[in-house]
Amino acid sequence: MLEPVHHGADDDPAALDRAWLALYASHALSTWGQRMWEFAVGLLMLRLRPGSLLLVSVFGLVDGGAQVLAGGTVGSYVGRCAAGPVLGSACS
Repeated sequence: MLEPVHHGADDDPAALDRAWLALYASHALSTWGQRMWEFAVGLLMLRLRPGSLLLVSVFGLVDGGAQVLAGGTVGSYVGRCAAGPVLGSACS
């Protein structure tokens, strides 16, 4: 389990503020990139089959179904394991 971080008197508050700002900016850019990718996939599928939303709707159905079916399993696995090994196996 992760240990809580205790800040001492000699910690630089400006450095902590910069770290939080960097974390928020990283999350915002990552989320924006993910949404842009999802939008681009939909446009690509419309180019593959113009005049029909069949590919887009099938992709959305498969994507949503995979999240519903695998989300609980992945979530319970992450909950059972320590963060280090889970992140290490996910990133390798």
